[in-house]
Amino acid sequence: MISYEKFWETLKAKNISQYKLSVYYGVSNSQISRIKKGDYISTATLENLCRILNCRVEDIITYVPDKTAAASSLDAVAEQEETSYENDK
Repeated sequence: MISYEKFWETLKAKNISQYKLSVYYGVSNSQISRIKKGDYISTATLENLCRILNCRVEDIITYVPDKTAAASSLDAVAEQEETSYENDK
């Protein structure tokens, strides 16, 4: 899951309001709304936000692994490794 918590912290640190982001920098209200909801944004939007805020991607988004998805992925990898090992015998 992608978290935008850092985005709001960076906005505050740069003293840029949502209004200013929209009116002065041209970021659409729908993009701001998508960020608020935790929805996906395009890499073009991400790049634009980095340019506006003069920051790195890490200052806008953070990857937070989903515990159930991570566990099932590890199980799948473990099963695959066992199968590969058995085929090598």
